[in-house]
Amino acid sequence: MHGRSQAVMVAAVLSVLLTPLLGAAVIGLVALRKGTLEGLVVMAGASLAAGVLTLLAVGTSIVPLVVISWSLVVIILWVPVWLLALLLRRTASQGLVLGVAGLLGLVAIGAVYLVLDSPADSWLEVLENGLVPLFEQLGLPLDPATLEDQAKTMTGRVVASSVLLIMLSLFLARWWQGLLYKPGGFGEEFRALRLDRRVAMATLVAALASLLAGDVLGGLGFDVLVLALLLFMIQGLAVAHALAASRGVSVGWLVGLYLLLFFMRPFATLALGIVGFADSWLNLRARFGAGS
Repeated sequence: MHGRSQAVMVAAVLSVLLTPLLGAAVIGLVALRKGTLEGLVVMAGASLAAGVLTLLAVGTSIVPLVVISWSLVVIILWVPVWLLALLLRRTASQGLVLGVAGLLGLVAIGAVYLVLDSPADSWLEVLENGLVPLFEQLGLPLDPATLEDQAKTMTGRVVASSVLLIMLSLFLARWWQGLLYKPGGFGEEFRALRLDRRVAMATLVAALASLLAGDVLGGLGFDVLVLALLLFMIQGLAVAHALAASRGVSVGWLVGLYLLLFFMRPFATLALGIVGFADSWLNLRARFGAGS
């Protein structure tokens, strides 16, 4: 917040030493506070500085790999965070921003199905060339049937993971902004997060497609369902935080919820996704909040 050069170096150093997610959060914070141009300038400067720092650390013998890797970070993570931060700056609606992030994920899934005749077969080839030799070296042979099942869901899981990283970066940026300029503002905004009901309707359509359509459309529907589950899981977390705040529940309850999400991720993710989906139709916060 003190200047471009400071923001550029913080974003670059955090990205190289820790994770590009933190660099994305810095870019998001600048965009939230300073607007379009400053966010763009910091993103461009940080990408260049991060590439230089990486080359200084690993040597110049892998310049093409460094260029490709940081280009992917910028395209997949930093640019979406910058754009969504600008939308959040204008609307102050985390639910709307989450829905737009889901739309970007939907476009990414559609692009995969347009480019590849069979995404599942392509992922299976990647897994066989990458994972099988590694696990064989460790003496842990992989079951071919398991690999096929994993390949069928890889597109949705990769896209959903990317959307999750984008939203985590944006949430962190918004939290930092709240700490600096409006303490408690992030929590208030997050507890009000709700997706548009049309997202829930689209999820029902995807569920029907995955059950009734053929291999290609069925696979596409299932990948969309995986993405939708992530979106509604985040809404489910917002519901949990809102109910805990309105009823004065101990913070330990929320800590336990996050521990379940970490250690029992598939079940906890599904449960929170169901809560978030139900909230789109039933407005659980109004029904079960304090005074209801």
